[in-house]
Amino acid sequence: MGIPGVILAELRRIIGTGDGQLEWLDLIRWSHAQNISIPEFYNDIAEAVARSYQGREISYIEADGIVNKLYLNWVLHEQCKTPIPPWPDLFLDIYLAFDGGEYRRTDAKEHDPIVDCTDPAVEAILSRLDS
Repeated sequence: MGIPGVILAELRRIIGTGDGQLEWLDLIRWSHAQNISIPEFYNDIAEAVARSYQGREISYIEADGIVNKLYLNWVLHEQCKTPIPPWPDLFLDIYLAFDGGEYRRTDAKEHDPIVDCTDPAVEAILSRLDS
């Protein structure tokens, strides 16, 4: 199931305002509106972010900001449960792909962690999904 563009637009607005207030209740509301669980919603929104990034519809900064805010909300609201629920697999893969672009692994000027790490990881994930 795809994520409506209005949800992705709202996430982009939240990230773009700089206040970064992504509320857990919004995530619950959006997942209920899609009639899916929170883990399914996380996987779906992560896929939408990755596809939008690969299609150059959103920037790396926006995509990374969205998955970082989702990650933080999961930690604050799901990781405190007993037993701790597993991370949504696709979300975690995509989060780690964008996380890989956040820092350099070498001092070489030609090393761009977004181009060298994030872009190929996102491409591999989406190719896997499309096969």
